Amino acid sequence: MAIPVLRAIADAAHEHGVRVMLYPHMDYWVESVDDAVRVAGLVNRRSLGLAFNLPHYLAHRQFRGGERPFEALVDEAMPFLFAVSVNGADPRAESARDRWKSFIQPLGEGRFDSYAYLRAFVDRGFTGPIGLQCYGIAQPTETHLRKSMETWRTYQRRAARDR
Repeated sequence: MAIPVLRAIADAAHEHGVRVMLYPHMDYWVESVDDAVRVAGLVNRRSLGLAFNLPHYLAHRQFRGGERPFEALVDEAMPFLFAVSVNGADPRAESARDRWKSFIQPLGEGRFDSYAYLRAFVDRGFTGPIGLQCYGIAQPTETHLRKSMETWRTYQRRAARDR
């Protein structure tokens, strides 16, 4: 039922020069990157794509066990990819209740390699927007944003050296 509706939305968006993104979100209809890729492929419109969200990828991988190897997901998402979100994270959460505290931290914090995550997209040619995920971070906004921006600049210098 959703595919014809999404096609109509994507066609209307195209007429107005805008794009529509599917946002994989735990516990929702499009819950995983795999779901978003499948739906975007079925809709088959250039104006409909997806966002690759790090925290929801990590949550789905741990609590649903459904995400395949990361590199395969990136490869399959690339034709439909409109945006990427990044943040610091631990690769596993202590519990489902506390998952967002583990999966959403200031950039540069946690044990997850956010730089390698970003490189996977850039190395495959992604040039679109990259957003910083900040949901639920308990630190004062200025503190976590400053830390995240410092890490971002470090990533930029590192990427320039890696070229």
